[in-house]
Amino acid sequence: MFSIADLLTVAQALSLLTYFIGTAIYALPIPLHGVKKWAPRLIADGIYSLVLITAYTIIVSVTVELENEISGSWGYYEYWLQSTITQLSMLYQYLSLAYAGLTSIPYFGKIINSIFPTWVFFSALSLALSYLSFLQLLSLFIYNDFEVLIALGILLIALPFRIGRVIGASFISSAIVFFIGLPYLPNFLENLGLSTGQLFLPVSQVSNTTVFGLFNYMYSYLLPQMVAVTIFGPLIYLTLLASLSIGVASFISGMGGRLPFPIEVP
Repeated sequence: MFSIADLLTVAQALSLLTYFIGTAIYALPIPLHGVKKWAPRLIADGIYSLVLITAYTIIVSVTVELENEISGSWGYYEYWLQSTITQLSMLYQYLSLAYAGLTSIPYFGKIINSIFPTWVFFSALSLALSYLSFLQLLSLFIYNDFEVLIALGILLIALPFRIGRVIGASFISSAIVFFIGLPYLPNFLENLGLSTGQLFLPVSQVSNTTVFGLFNYMYSYLLPQMVAVTIFGPLIYLTLLASLSIGVASFISGMGGRLPFPIEVP
């Protein structure tokens, strides 16, 4: 991975380059308004990216502090995510063995499949495992490299003529929003009444413990709960984080036509 110090050094050089390109355009005797209008923009962009470089440590520190105040512990979030994946993996293995044993009985497998489409349950279980595994990889990447993402975003913003401003702002906003927001996912699900603790009822609480009663429990309770807790709930939350990230990126990049703070260039 890139060194943060190297990224910020390159970003500083690009900021100075952007600034001096702007001053050079000011000095050139070119009567073309389309060219001249870039002079104040480039000067302001150079100053803005230098401010971001100077504020890098503050941005990272504030992000970590906000995460501690708002979301809680990354350690608990990673434990929650891993324990949910482990539970689903064990469930998949147990049900696969049980289903293989039941379908080995002559005609019994056809009866079960005609009443309960088992492929729906196993497909949903596989999708939940894949989705949570992807979420785990994303979380590890954000947790380990959010500082690098911020530095890389500043570097892209420092590129002359704003060619990397939108992407750079997206990197910065995604790193900040997802680092702060991801650990709050278990709390978000709890607030919606979607708890992994309610995902698996003990067999003693299932009213009908016959084979057909257990299959009915799987489809009437376990399948809807599993889809809500492991797929729909996290998907809604990630969508909210992505929307917030887009808004923050728009603010950072000045897509509304202005930078986050005014820089007056005559």
